[in-house]
Amino acid sequence: MGEPAETQEPRKIKLKAEWREPQDMEPVFCEHLHLQLVGDKFYWTFGRLELPLADMKGDAPEVEIKPVGVRFVMPIQAMRKVRDLLNRVVKDTEEEE
Repeated sequence: MGEPAETQEPRKIKLKAEWREPQDMEPVFCEHLHLQLVGDKFYWTFGRLELPLADMKGDAPEVEIKPVGVRFVMPIQAMRKVRDLLNRVVKDTEEEE
């Protein structure tokens, strides 16, 4: 049998990332968000309410929220960054009012 391989510490590589302008990407309107925590990951599912084309008299009709596009999955570390960003943005908009 061969000799055991030497173990090396993983190297950290710094990358500089920059968002590019999205090309051929149409906005999709979503008014609902279903957020689930499964283990240490958050699942984001965006949805759109589709109203029935029916007479709206009488009992309230049942409607469905249909998922739109994709389901995002992110680790808790990324979710913390989203939380911090949202807190900052909300605070900034409140100060403008």
